[in-house]
Amino acid sequence: MSEECQISVAPKNGQLARNVSIQFADGTKFHDCINVHSAKARRALVRGAAEKLAVDVVDLEWLDDAIVDAANEVDIRVATATKPTSGRKNQATQLMELAEGVELFHDPGQVAYARISGDGHYEVVKLRTAAFRRWLAAAFYHVAGHAPSEGAIENALQVLEGNALYKGPERRVHLRVAEHDGRIYVDLGDRSGNVIEITADGWQLREESPVMFRRPKGMLPHPVPVRGGSLDELRAFVNVAPGDWPLVAAWLVAALQPRGPDVLLAVQGAQGSAKTTLCKTLRQIIDPHEAPLRSDPRQLNDLVAMANNNRVVAIDNLSHMSDTVSDALCRIATAGGFTRPASGHDDEETILDLQRPVILCGIEELVKRGDLLDRSIVLNLPTIADNRRRLEVDLDAEFEEARPRIFGALLSAASTAQRNRPFTRIDNPSRMADFEHWATAAEPGLGLAPGEFLRANRANRADAIEVVLSSTPIGSALPSFLERAGGSWSGTATELLEQLNSTAEDALRRQKGWPKSAAALSGILHRLETHLRAVGVEVRDKRRGHKGTKVIGDHQGGAGTKNSVSSVSSDRRWAAGGGR
Repeated sequence: MSEECQISVAPKNGQLARNVSIQFADGTKFHDCINVHSAKARRALVRGAAEKLAVDVVDLEWLDDAIVDAANEVDIRVATATKPTSGRKNQATQLMELAEGVELFHDPGQVAYARISGDGHYEVVKLRTAAFRRWLAAAFYHVAGHAPSEGAIENALQVLEGNALYKGPERRVHLRVAEHDGRIYVDLGDRSGNVIEITADGWQLREESPVMFRRPKGMLPHPVPVRGGSLDELRAFVNVAPGDWPLVAAWLVAALQPRGPDVLLAVQGAQGSAKTTLCKTLRQIIDPHEAPLRSDPRQLNDLVAMANNNRVVAIDNLSHMSDTVSDALCRIATAGGFTRPASGHDDEETILDLQRPVILCGIEELVKRGDLLDRSIVLNLPTIADNRRRLEVDLDAEFEEARPRIFGALLSAASTAQRNRPFTRIDNPSRMADFEHWATAAEPGLGLAPGEFLRANRANRADAIEVVLSSTPIGSALPSFLERAGGSWSGTATELLEQLNSTAEDALRRQKGWPKSAAALSGILHRLETHLRAVGVEVRDKRRGHKGTKVIGDHQGGAGTKNSVSSVSSDRRWAAGGGR
C-alpha cells in the first residue's frame, strides 16, 4: 500500500495519550487515542487500521515510524511556540531552553534519564520523577521569578523524554558500583562527584566518572579512603567467631564485584549476640545509608523497591520467610530480572536488573530452602559475655574514626582480586563458583592464608546442609532407613513411603512436613537431591520403558553419611545403594 497519507497527532488534556488521526490516499480515515511512545500501543493502532482497510498488517508497518515522527514534530512545535498576542515565549519553551545544557539519554530498558548539575557536581535522575520536575521548576523560578505551571512542565517533559528516548544515546545507569573497560568504579556519593577507580595495579580517586551513577534518597557518602590500613581492624567492631572471619571478609570484597552472582549473608544468633551491629557495620562499609537496616518485606513489591534503591539489601529482625520472598532473594542474588509496569505507561513494563548483595538478620535459622542455601553464607554468632559489652555510642565513634582505613584496605583487596583472578583456579567449585573464585583471588589482600577462605566456606556449607536436612522429617528419617536396609533399597515411591511410615519414629511422622502421598515424597526428595548428594546420598535416574526406574550408584564425592537415595514421580520404581 502507498505510504502517502496525512497523519495528525494532538495532545489529550496534557497527558501521555495522543489523538492520532490518519487519512489515507484513498480517502479512508482512521482515528485512535494512544500513547505514541508505546511500541505496543502503536502496533495495536496499526492492526486496527489494517483491519479497517482490509489489508495485511505487513503492508502498514511503515506507519509505526511515521506516527513517531509526527508526534515528535508536534511536541517540538508546541514546546517552541510563542504567544501570538505578546510575542513572548511560553513557559514550556522557556523550560526547554533551560534544559538545553542537560545531557539526555536512556538506559537499555528504555527509561529516560537526565544528567543535571547542582552544587558543583552532577547527578543522574530519571525524567519521570519528582526530582527532575523540582529541578526544572527551580531553574525556571531562578530566571522568571515565579513557578511554572504544571501543564508547562508536563509539555516540556514530553519533549525531553522523546529526545532522550529517540535522540539520546543508550547508557547503563549504576548504583554505587560499576565496571567499565575492565576497571571497577565505586561512587563515593559525596558532593564532589568523585569516584574510586580500582584496577589490578591499585586504586585511585577520579574527579570524573566514565559511567553513570544514580543516587537514591537516603544514600550517604563513603569516607575518603586512606591507604595503608588493614581489614583486620574491623574485627574489633564485630562479634564473629574466628572460624567465620574469612567468610565475612570474603563477603565484603565480593560486594565490590560489579558482576554477580552475589551472595546472601544470613546472620543468626541468640539475643545479645550483636547481630544487628554486625549487619549495620557491614552495610555501612559497602553502602552507607540513613536507614542501613530495613524491616521484613511483607510483599514482593516491597522487596523489589528495596533492591532497586539500595546497593546492599539488609533486612533486620527477620522471623519468617515466605516462599515468594525466598524465591525473590534467589533472583536478587543470581538472576536479577524483575519487571513492573512502566510509570505512566500502563501497557508497558520496566525491566529491573537487581543483582544485589543481601544481608538477613534473625534469631532462628533463616535459610532452610535448598535453592537459597546454595547462594548463602550462614553465620551463627557467639554470645557476648557481659564484661565484654561496650556502649554503642563509643563503638560508633571508634568505628567512624577507623572507617576510612578499613574502606581503603577493602579497596586494596578488590585490586588484589583483579590482579590474581586470571591465575586463580578452584577445584570442585560450588554453585557459587564466581564468588569462590573472586574471594580466593583476594585472599592475600584480605590477610588470609592460601585456601583459608575455601576451607571456611565449605565447612560453613556442610553445617548449613546438615541444618537443612535435619529440619525436614524425610531428611532425618532417610539415612537411618537406608542404614537399616544395608545401604541399598529399590522399589516404587509408594513402597518407600510405606517402609518409612513403618520404620520412622512417631515424632518424625507427626511433623508438618511428613509426606502424605507418594507424589509428595517424590517432590521432597527432588528438592533435597543436591543436599543429599553433598552428604553422600547419590541420585541417578535411568529410564527403562515407559515407566522409568531409579538406580542409585555409589557416590564418592559426598561427606557425612554413607547412604544414598533418589526421588522419582509416584509411579516409578526406586533403587538405593550405599555410597563409599
